[in-house]
Amino acid sequence: MTGPDHELHDQFLRLFMEHEPSLRVYVRSLLVTGEDENDLMQDVAVVLWRKFDPTLDSEAFCRWAFGVARMEVLTFRRDRARDRLQFGEDIHQLLAETVHDQSNHLEAERRAL
Repeated sequence: MTGPDHELHDQFLRLFMEHEPSLRVYVRSLLVTGEDENDLMQDVAVVLWRKFDPTLDSEAFCRWAFGVARMEVLTFRRDRARDRLQFGEDIHQLLAETVHDQSNHLEAERRAL
């Protein structure tokens, strides 16, 4: 990879790595197992790279990446809907909200230190 391709790749990696921890927490909150999380994060990264728009700033990239992750989780869960061990949509939503609230609380505590 050289020239503009290299710069595009670097730009994507910087943005992805900046938001990967919070994106991973979000994905984890919507899934049951860690194994699913790792597989899905790989899928999310591939989709993000394939559809990356270099005009996105950090905030826009974050919103877009969370949207892509949500769609990938929904596809993943739909594909596994026959598994009796899957939680219902209401439980997934409750878990996602709880993790989001706790994440905000922890971030506020971290900033207060």
